[in-house]
Amino acid sequence: MNSQLTVREVADRIVELGLVDAAVVAAELDPETLDYLLEDFGATESAAVLLLLEYVKVRYSTEYKTFRRACENDAWVYREELARIAACGRGLFAITEVELVDTADGVHPAHLLRFRCNGQPHEWPIAHGSDEDLDAQQVFCWSVGELVPTGSPARWCTVDPGDPDVNWEVFSGTRRR
Repeated sequence: MNSQLTVREVADRIVELGLVDAAVVAAELDPETLDYLLEDFGATESAAVLLLLEYVKVRYSTEYKTFRRACENDAWVYREELARIAACGRGLFAITEVELVDTADGVHPAHLLRFRCNGQPHEWPIAHGSDEDLDAQQVFCWSVGELVPTGSPARWCTVDPGDPDVNWEVFSGTRRR
């Protein structure tokens, strides 16, 4: 498209729309990056905007490697991904008390990812085994929508066209009436 927009101009518009505060932009992007042309920031202008939304923590995305070996090392990947999701809430919700509990019915070993979101308990079952990374990604994809601030109009949504370089993405925002 070659519109000659800079990252700063798009970031300013994101701030104007109320998606993030200017302080977030300043904390997440250095001045040199803000002066890049949008087409130089991403493979395309569209990809650059999606990447910018990820940098300022409006977008949460995963790709096929995100959950590899996720249950190892005290489930640090699950903790990290839940922290990334909470960051997209821009302080409207907190995820605490994260634990991974093994469940065994003898036939289908699984994990329960337990945590609290704004004090409310959540349990996400994740099959354990060779396809655990895929199952975990599906669980996160299907379940993130239940993580919304109580009494807030903030919701998770998708965009079209999405980013072809990720398997899944959602955006946190507040619907204006």
